[in-house]
Amino acid sequence: MQSNDCVNRLAFVRTALSITFAVAVACTTAAAQSTPRPLTVRGIAYDSLHRRPLGGAFVMIVGSSRNATSDARGNFQFDSLTPGVYTFLLQHALLDSLGLSERAERLAIQRPDEMIRLSVPSFATMWKLECGAGRPPSDSGIVFGTVRSTGHGVVAGATVRVSWVDLGFSKDSGAIRQRMGGEVRTDSAGSYAACGVPLSFGVRIVALFDSATYSRIDLVPTAERVRRRDVLLGGAGVANGTIVGTVRNATGGPVSGARIDGSGLREVRSDVQGRFVIRDAPAGTTQLDVTAIGMTPTAATVDVPTADSVLVDIEVQKATPLDTLKIRGMAPIRYRLREIADRKKLGNGQFMDSTQAERHADAASAIAELTSNRCVSRLWIDGLQVRITDISYEIRLLKPGEIGEMEWYQRWAPIEFGGSSCTLIIWTRRALPH
Repeated sequence: MQSNDCVNRLAFVRTALSITFAVAVACTTAAAQSTPRPLTVRGIAYDSLHRRPLGGAFVMIVGSSRNATSDARGNFQFDSLTPGVYTFLLQHALLDSLGLSERAERLAIQRPDEMIRLSVPSFATMWKLECGAGRPPSDSGIVFGTVRSTGHGVVAGATVRVSWVDLGFSKDSGAIRQRMGGEVRTDSAGSYAACGVPLSFGVRIVALFDSATYSRIDLVPTAERVRRRDVLLGGAGVANGTIVGTVRNATGGPVSGARIDGSGLREVRSDVQGRFVIRDAPAGTTQLDVTAIGMTPTAATVDVPTADSVLVDIEVQKATPLDTLKIRGMAPIRYRLREIADRKKLGNGQFMDSTQAERHADAASAIAELTSNRCVSRLWIDGLQVRITDISYEIRLLKPGEIGEMEWYQRWAPIEFGGSSCTLIIWTRRALPH
């Protein structure tokens, strides 16, 4: 009896073990079948603004430590991802330059070898965002940015004027210098956007909040259809700063003897190591104009802090020599001073040179002294007549430090300047030989 009982118990145990093993196998098989297979996700980072792959883009998956960097062709890859919904974050210096810190895309990943695309916004997208509905013109772009004030943060309600100079024609005066453009106001975040800005003209940006806060920047012609230009305003009673910089050539070597100046700044020259210092510079955004023998003139924009210094490194390019041209009917720059001297000898007008103009707080004050507060009904700047409707605006834009020479004729201006009365002729430093 005991032997049979043992046999029966052993059989029972074997049966239980078999059932347990079978159940374990079945559970393991079911678990394996229910666990999603890892997927490989391939992607491309793309610059829709310039229509080309975006190399060097940093891509990360939000909520994890997974990240990748795109190669020169914009390709990146993530391995061993389980199917699901992921938020991919794209970061790149181009996005920073557009004022966009990152681009996020929430995508469902379900299939093996999934292919995704992360893009910088296209021009059409940015136009719709900043300028509203309508088809953007093919020869124009957008200039946008933020206006801030030293020590006061963003400036809401500031006026930003974006303008450019075009040449018109008049039967009486021939070529006329006419300023085109418009103005916008900053929103509550201090942001502005100017739409329809031409690509083929130099553009001037003037930001002002009141008579004491004013800044001016020039943008060169470019093929870039979207440009960001932030502006820092100084203001009355704000301590000036110092600009410490270096002028280098394309290979990184110092450029000595370069001339550095700007509106409201004292002109300086770079030393043998290419270094320069401009003291007592007005706080806020200012533009440095750099010229050197054999180099292409260069402009650099710098934000000058209050009662502090800022470092700037400026690279200048070697000028490309052009074939000699014979120009008829136009006086070369080197003869301009001689012509001004000849007109002085005639005694028909009043004259003011750069040293006299620089003693004034603004160009309007210098002109008032020259003309004894009399009429100015015609204005010529660097040999081109300004439209009558633009006279007061052009005078406001002009800084005393930019004036090289002024001529005023109450009666009988020289025939090449129309021969009329109340004519003001301004030659900027750029138009006169250094």
